Amino acid sequence: MQISFEVVQSRREERARGNLISEMYRTARVFSRQEYFIAVMEALLKAKTEVFGCVTGSSPRADHESTVDRILDQIKVESSKGVNVGYLIPRSPDRIEMGSLYTRAGAKIRYHPGLIVNDLRYMVVDCRLVVIGLPEKSGEREPTRQGYAIPSEGMANLFQDHFERYWESPEATPYEVYVKELVSEIVRMNLGVSPDVVSRQLRIPDQEADPDDGHRFLVERLWPRGIKKEALQMEEWLKDIAPSGALRRWFGHDPGKWDEFRRRYAAELDTKPEAWRLVLAMVRRDRVTLLYSARDTKHNSAIALRNYLRHKLQKGERH
Repeated sequence: MQISFEVVQSRREERARGNLISEMYRTARVFSRQEYFIAVMEALLKAKTEVFGCVTGSSPRADHESTVDRILDQIKVESSKGVNVGYLIPRSPDRIEMGSLYTRAGAKIRYHPGLIVNDLRYMVVDCRLVVIGLPEKSGEREPTRQGYAIPSEGMANLFQDHFERYWESPEATPYEVYVKELVSEIVRMNLGVSPDVVSRQLRIPDQEADPDDGHRFLVERLWPRGIKKEALQMEEWLKDIAPSGALRRWFGHDPGKWDEFRRRYAAELDTKPEAWRLVLAMVRRDRVTLLYSARDTKHNSAIALRNYLRHKLQKGERH
C-alpha cells in the first residue's frame, strides 16, 4: 500500500508541476537567456531577508563566465548586508566548483542526490518573488534558455515547500561536508597526491583541497535537521559551548541584533570556561573547525565563538 501511495503522490506532483508550468506560460512574461540573468540580478538587488533556490550548479561556459561572476559578486554584496542565501544543487562531483564559488560568495549550499533540475530551475526572493529558468529541452546539463519572473506569494510558497523538503532531507549534504568527502576519496584512491593536484581536479581553492581540516566540533545546541551524524565526521558535539536557548531564540539570526548578541554570548561564555577550555587549548597547537547549521554565514554563533576564542588567544589567556 505504501508503494502505491507514493506512486499516486508522485503522479499528482507531476500533474501539479505540469499545471504550474502551463500557468506560467499563460501569465508570466517570457525572458530570453540574457534577460533571465538580468532578472536574477534584479531579484537579488531587491532581496531584504532571504534568497533560496534550486539550480543546476554546472560550471559556466566561457562565454557566460562574466555573467556568472556578476551574479556571484551580487550574492556577496547581499550576504554582507545580512541576506540569507541558500541553494540546492544536484549531488555530483562536477558540481563542486560552483558550490565552492557560491559558498565563497556567502551562500549556503546543500547537495541532494534525488534533485531533478532537468526542466525547472528557480530562485525565490523574500517569499514573494519567483524567478524561474527553463532549458530549451529537458536535460540536467542543458543551459537555461528562457525564464519567467512571477511576483506571487502563493507561487513562492509552493516553491518554498519544495525547497524545504529537499533542504531538510537526511540525504542533503552541506557543501563543506561534500567537498571533504570528495577530497578524502581522491586521496584514498591516489595515496600521496598533493592538495594542489586535488585542487586542479575539482577546480576548488587549495585550502579546500586539503583533506586535513583538523579537529572538527559541532557547536550548536540543537542537532542540524536532516544531517546524519556520520556525515559531519566530527570529534565531538559541544552542546554546552553553544548560546543558551533563551539567547538563541532572542537573536533569531537577526543581523540587527548581531552586536548585542555577541556581547551577551561572550558574557555567557565568561561564566563557563570549562565549556571552551579544551577547544582553546587545541586552537593553540592545531587546526580546529567549528561546525554550524545556520544559513547565515556572517551572523551565527560559531562566528561569534571563533571571535571570542581569537580574543582569548590575543590576550594570551589559558582559561
